[in-house]
Amino acid sequence: MVVSRFAAVIFVLFCGSGIATGAEESTPVFSGPQSGEKLPALKVTLVYGEGAGQTVDFLGSMSIGNEKQANDSYINLRAAFPAISVYRYNRNPVIGKLLVEWADAWRNDAMRTDRKKPLGVFPAEVGFPGGELGGVNSPNWYTAAHPPGTVNYDWRPGRYYGYLVDLMLLAHEITGEDKYLAFPSAETACGPVPGQS
Repeated sequence: MVVSRFAAVIFVLFCGSGIATGAEESTPVFSGPQSGEKLPALKVTLVYGEGAGQTVDFLGSMSIGNEKQANDSYINLRAAFPAISVYRYNRNPVIGKLLVEWADAWRNDAMRTDRKKPLGVFPAEVGFPGGELGGVNSPNWYTAAHPPGTVNYDWRPGRYYGYLVDLMLLAHEITGEDKYLAFPSAETACGPVPGQS
């Protein structure tokens, strides 16, 4: 599931804008970087936290993020909105399959209980390639690592649901499977996350 999750993210970021609308049968399904082609850098100057003023390259010619940022976070779904719009317009099966695989990955991580994560609760982030709940080098499932130059997200009650709920609802829309709507109500039973008031 970890590989599927990141295949979906990379597909959306690199190929989403070139997805065919289905108007012409000979049109390729998507177009991504060609052999030898390099992607432009996406340099961002951090404004908040310990890394304020530091410039980081989130999308470069060789990778997305770096080893400190190799996490899937709820916020990543924002990058998929154009692909989701194309899927809703023409029901492109390639896009639908990738979105369902991404939803499956998040659902499977919600159902894991390692690192003392309650059953049915989405973790703060999920690390790549190892699938660490909480993200790469995180101290636990609900606190992301925060090395300088990163904007990794911690788990906060009620603040992350929108994007992941949208993804689960979309997977239900695509497949008709109720598993995307049925989660244990562990979060309400568990109370606040340790270390937060």
